[in-house]
Parts: sequence; structure tokens; C-alpha cells
Amino acid sequence: MQPLSPDQMLELSACWDGLMQQLQADPVQAQRCHDWLYQQYAQSERHYHQFSHILALLRYARQYSDHLVNPLVVDAAIWFHDVIYDTRAKDNEAQSAVQAAYWLNQFGTDAAITDAVVACIAATAGHRVPETDLAVPDLPLFLDFDLAILGQSAEVYQAYTQAIQAEYHWVPGILYRAGRKKLLSQFLERPQLYFTDTFFDLYEHSARRNIAHEIAQLTLFSWP
Repeated sequence: MQPLSPDQMLELSACWDGLMQQLQADPVQAQRCHDWLYQQYAQSERHYHQFSHILALLRYARQYSDHLVNPLVVDAAIWFHDVIYDTRAKDNEAQSAVQAAYWLNQFGTDAAITDAVVACIAATAGHRVPETDLAVPDLPLFLDFDLAILGQSAEVYQAYTQAIQAEYHWVPGILYRAGRKKLLSQFLERPQLYFTDTFFDLYEHSARRNIAHEIAQLTLFSWP
């Protein structure tokens, strides 16, 4: 994916400053966390899970703020949900949740807010809404923000798939295609991809079309 422009980076910084003000975070701790987050998301191995993804979700959070019970929880979850991202690991979501809890504790954040943020991040592991976390009312919409990329135009979706594959450059092609097809097929088997009526109406049809097309392409290139 394309790196952010200077104006987009300013927009991102403004979002961060606004979150820190709402959390009433100590400026020193806020700057420490800011610097660490930026180091994480700027890693060269990231091609999709980088600043552009974070900004896209923050824009959704602003656009649909009237649909959110606690926008603060969602904003914090967006910033931290991919902060740990290693394609060779299997616990990125859990480790990202640990980091979110650590920094929110450093900020002196209320425990209920911290718990809600952690629940949102943990749920991205399978992109499902656990019944035990139904007390986090914004979790379904947060997950829909994260999966909105699936329902974008064919051109945007193709750029997304290329970025994902670049993050798995170390996986042999035949193994990558098999693993990707398995994941995408599991999504198609779901009764619906999106949890909220709003995002279902917006993206369900186009997301299924995009996924089916990618599976067809992966199958085509699986042949010798």
C-alpha cells in the first residue's frame, strides 16, 4: 500500500493527540507510547498492516461516531490492534492486547475502558464476536471497520491482496496460496461477514464477490 502523505500523517497525529487528551494521559507517557507505536507501524516488513490501515479505521470511527456507544474505546483499539504484527507468529492479536493494556495502565485509564479495548483487540484473532464479550457494545462495529477492506472496489481489493502477500514473502507460493484459500473459504462459509446492518448493506455483496474472485485466481495459479 502507498505510504501516507504529509497531510495524512498530520491527520493521524491529530487523532492521536485527541485520544491522549480524552484519556488525560501524562504527556511524557503519551510521547513514549507515540514513539513506540510509530516504530512498530513503520517496520519495513509491513505492507498492509501499517499507518494507512490505522488511518482508514480511524476515519470509519469518525464517520460512524453516532453509531458508537464509546468512541474512546474504539479509537484506542484501532491504534493498538495491529501494533504487534509478525507473520511468523500465531499470537499477534494476544500480544497486541497485552501492549494495549500495558500502555493504558500507564495512562491511568479506567479499568472498564481498558478491558473493553483488550476485548476488541482479542476478537480480531478470529473476527468473531464472542458471546462473553457482548457487554462491549461497540465490538461488532469495530470488527466491521477492520473488515471493510474486503468490500472495496476491485482495484483497492487487489492492492490489498498484493500487500498481504508481500507480508508473507517468506512463504513458498504454493503454500501461501493454499493457506490463503483456506482462510478465504472459511469467510465465505459464514452466514454473513459483517455484524452490523450498516456494513452488511454496504459491503456484504462486494466482499463476497471479491473473495470469490481471489479464490478463483489462487486456484488458477495453483496449477503447474
